[in-house]
Amino acid sequence: MRIINCFPFSFGRSRMEPAPAVQAYCYVHRLKMGFWVIFMVDTGAAGTCLHGAPAWIIQRYMRPSTLLPASGVGGSCDYYGEQATLIFRDTNGNWIPRTLKRIDIQQLKATDRLDVPSLLGRDILNRWGLLYDYSNGQMHMMVP
Repeated sequence: MRIINCFPFSFGRSRMEPAPAVQAYCYVHRLKMGFWVIFMVDTGAAGTCLHGAPAWIIQRYMRPSTLLPASGVGGSCDYYGEQATLIFRDTNGNWIPRTLKRIDIQQLKATDRLDVPSLLGRDILNRWGLLYDYSNGQMHMMVP
């Protein structure tokens, strides 16, 4: 069993209780472009989503034909879709790649906030085990 450590992160909001987060390298196949993203671990999100600054950086390359509406606790908006590979690092320093048929990339408007966290959703989490120890501020993702 391989283990990926999560860490508490407040996502730039001083009044927000730190949430479990994990860093991954996100490679968007069509664009042949990659970048590091800190994802909030969100067991309530159906899919993995890029929000805020990571979405803003690549938005100009997105195809309007891939837009789909989505809604959640934070409201609703449209998302572009792209095939992407997320690459995580386990506690032994090994790389763990996971390819998504569709990562959702928020369609941002000039008035949208850029500090909304990207979400690691159940499309990844349902395949892994999670061990969350709130009192010690630890979360581990266990990869078979």
